[in-house]
Amino acid sequence: MAFACRPARAGACPLSGETNPQHAAQGVADVSRRPITADDLLSIRFLGQVELSPDGKRAVYVVTTADRGKDAYRSALHMLDLASGESRQFTSGTAKDTQPLWSPDEKTVAFLSNRSGKNQIWLIEADGGEARQLTRLAAGVGDHSWSPDGQFLAFTSSVKAGEEPAEEGKDEKDKDKSDVRVITRLKYKSNGVGFLGEARKHIFVAPASGGAVRQVTFGECDDENPSWSPDGRNLAFSANRTEDADYTRVRDIWTVSAVAGEPVQVTRSPGPVGGPQWSSDGKTIYCIGSDDSFQGATHASIWSVPAGGGDLRRLTDQDLAVGGSVIWDMTTGPTGKPYRLVGDRILFLAPVQGQAHLFAVPLAGGKAAQLTAGPRKVISYTAHSDGRIAACISDDLNPGDVYLVTDGKEKRLTELNADLLAQLDLTSPEVFSYKGVDGWDCQGWVLKPPGFRSGQRYPAILEIHGGPHAMYGHAFFHEMHYLAAQGYVVVYTNPRGSQGYGQEFTNACRGDWGGKDYQDIMLGLDAVIEGGYVDTSRLGVTGGSYGGYMTGWVVTQTDRFKAAVTQRSVTNRYSFYGTSDIGPLFGESEFPGNPWENHDVLFERSPVHHVQDIRTPLLIIHSEEDLRCPIEQSEELFIALKRMRRTVEFARFPGENHELSRSGKPKHRIERLERIAGWFKRYL
Repeated sequence: MAFACRPARAGACPLSGETNPQHAAQGVADVSRRPITADDLLSIRFLGQVELSPDGKRAVYVVTTADRGKDAYRSALHMLDLASGESRQFTSGTAKDTQPLWSPDEKTVAFLSNRSGKNQIWLIEADGGEARQLTRLAAGVGDHSWSPDGQFLAFTSSVKAGEEPAEEGKDEKDKDKSDVRVITRLKYKSNGVGFLGEARKHIFVAPASGGAVRQVTFGECDDENPSWSPDGRNLAFSANRTEDADYTRVRDIWTVSAVAGEPVQVTRSPGPVGGPQWSSDGKTIYCIGSDDSFQGATHASIWSVPAGGGDLRRLTDQDLAVGGSVIWDMTTGPTGKPYRLVGDRILFLAPVQGQAHLFAVPLAGGKAAQLTAGPRKVISYTAHSDGRIAACISDDLNPGDVYLVTDGKEKRLTELNADLLAQLDLTSPEVFSYKGVDGWDCQGWVLKPPGFRSGQRYPAILEIHGGPHAMYGHAFFHEMHYLAAQGYVVVYTNPRGSQGYGQEFTNACRGDWGGKDYQDIMLGLDAVIEGGYVDTSRLGVTGGSYGGYMTGWVVTQTDRFKAAVTQRSVTNRYSFYGTSDIGPLFGESEFPGNPWENHDVLFERSPVHHVQDIRTPLLIIHSEEDLRCPIEQSEELFIALKRMRRTVEFARFPGENHELSRSGKPKHRIERLERIAGWFKRYL
């Protein structure tokens, strides 16, 4: 199989090895700049969601920074005048202010903030002033949206069936009540959340002027993504309201009166759909999701359905993974709607061959037009009906800035990290193409250390991404630059299973972890080694999640690596099924099957089954509150290796979950990086 080569710009192919012309040439050390450090993570300003005002004159966007004193993060809203380019911080404090939404009359911005503890809706006048708290629910609130007349906000919160939602500060636990957890659900925990308990997520409505909160949906189900009809009478939302909700990936679109009533099912999807948005005439509802034709590897598409119910109609090509993106470690939290209805078009983000771009498709469906180009990642965007787009964009050497995009022309409006970037000696990743197994075309990147000199040989580190259905590409990746600054050639590839190269490519590793995907990865490293600048006696390998699994698998299959670091990994696919928060459905989709029917298959492709073959010095990194890949996965591997007296070290990070490398406490993220670099320094 070969993937089509879509040009980054006219006449230029992303696989050609072309680098961004603003980047410094390789091989020239800039003595006026310094290498990037792990601590520089504390100075980066992370860019998140951006929202244009209804008149298109202003944009509000989210900037997140590390709070050194509290070992946490703070997020603030910033206001940008598009005409003058003037930007100012709009909210302040030590909390996280996120998910801003303009009121229809442009006078108010609603946003979520944890100022009082859990996320609540706060309102602030668009011209400035003090924010006021609108909601005060003990469980906090989630998805929120303005009614068309600006009189109400709909949002989600969790509540136990038959109970009134508790008010903030009045949810003290009964000291005499048992603290024993009795589990009756298949899905009873979630990474980053913890144990789910008996509460379910439902939709509420609150007057924007303040007053009593009204619950709109009820039942033993989770209702999400509320969206107002144009006349403000109804809300569309997504849910699996069947008795088998825990046993399938199915989610459907429903509607309900904004006053409260019996929900009406709009779709009967074979897979998960959500994020409903109404057409301007209220006759059609759009949504994003999949038909589950490739189970967990199915690309998301945009669909339409009559508002009164009917068959779903796919509007985007299934080879485009709508909502997918380039992975990085500059995580900023929510980035806005995955798609937007703007005039007679639907705008959406999708990954394509190591890049993440903005596309548009007619409301009726058809061929999607790519609206942005070049080696970069569009983080988030917002659009006006006049065609102007405000987009947050990152590239290989910049964590992100806000751009104004008009008729394909771009104007950068911010320079959030200019002071820091001016100090750093960074090199630009070089794109390369190579043949994977069966002659399939694969794509990879090589990041050389600053001051790289031809004729010398350097130690190299192979990075393997997670997912497995994710994608490396053109986005600022602090970890990669940090390792390159330590003197390593950093190699990373998109083997089969990655998004961005068509549905068949994404699906190709399902049921074959450790098979042809492993071979694709090794062939990518071999392609770089052929360049003659890698010291093959000093090779390291690392990765997290699926990349952690693959790191463990790699060192059971070969001794070519002199050091390895496996992170938040799957090591025993048999026990993963029953301990991960997504174990049953994900496991049956990816592995394949369940343990009692497929014991031999699951165990044969588990690193712990081949642990006696691991002789590579191995550092194991895991978070103690990881519910996605529970820490027992690493405990099994560590004890086996330690019992055999192999070279192994186990670093456990307390209070962290599966997202340690992206949104863990700043000090833990820095220590993680330093431990990785220290391990490779010790053995390479």
